[in-house]
Amino acid sequence: MYYLQNVIEASLVWVVVSISGNTITVSYFESAFVLANVITWSQATQTGLIKKLSETKDPSVIETSLKLFSLTSGLFMFIIFAEGKDILFKLRPDYVNSIFALYVISFSNLIRGIYSIFYQSILMKDETLSIEGQGELKGELAKLTRINLLLSIIGVIISILLIEFLKSYPYFIIAVFMSMGLLINSFSMLFTSYRSSRRLYNFKVPREFFIPVLLSFLGIPFSFLMEGKSYLDILVYGVISIGIFSALNLINPYFRQLGRNVIGFIKSMK
Repeated sequence: MYYLQNVIEASLVWVVVSISGNTITVSYFESAFVLANVITWSQATQTGLIKKLSETKDPSVIETSLKLFSLTSGLFMFIIFAEGKDILFKLRPDYVNSIFALYVISFSNLIRGIYSIFYQSILMKDETLSIEGQGELKGELAKLTRINLLLSIIGVIISILLIEFLKSYPYFIIAVFMSMGLLINSFSMLFTSYRSSRRLYNFKVPREFFIPVLLSFLGIPFSFLMEGKSYLDILVYGVISIGIFSALNLINPYFRQLGRNVIGFIKSMK
């Protein structure tokens, strides 16, 4: 059922081809989609941490996972926002127009990363999934999956209606509305998973979580200052982007704490 949701969303591509009668619109969408998927890499940073819930059931693990994920995903978003235009140009000059779809899909992937934290936290506490458990299809996780499956169908239908209404518009505009379907689904998934997880664990979303996410959007104006002409320029500006994002995050208490821990760990190895 979990993967059915992905299948339903992927079917949007075939529907768009059928409506538009060409694959050009999809190519604009996919160019942005592939680049925005870099943000999903940041989910790896909290995978091991969130699994501690299976042993401790400590709500602070969720809070720490949120802070760590927002920091890594915020960094990836900043780089993508700052350099996405140049990378899309390297793929194909026309794909520069996919930049708005890239913004939407990137934010959607960020939302899904947060959703995955709540999803896994529910997984760790759903007693119907234990060895002794019964009624797996009636447990908390099964309920969440069924609701999200329904919401995904609704989100795809909304996208299809918008695309049908706007099919005479330029390709990159339609690609944005394809992306909006994913964003609608992401927000609905986030809401339902947060509600379920909050019911099982008494946790609070820490304010340190919001700082990197908000700072990542500063990558958009920086994109007008960091325009690379070569792959070397893109690489150099990528390093600069990391430096800028790190400097901005000095206002983030969790970032400073993480930095002190890393320095302390390095010193202990000497």
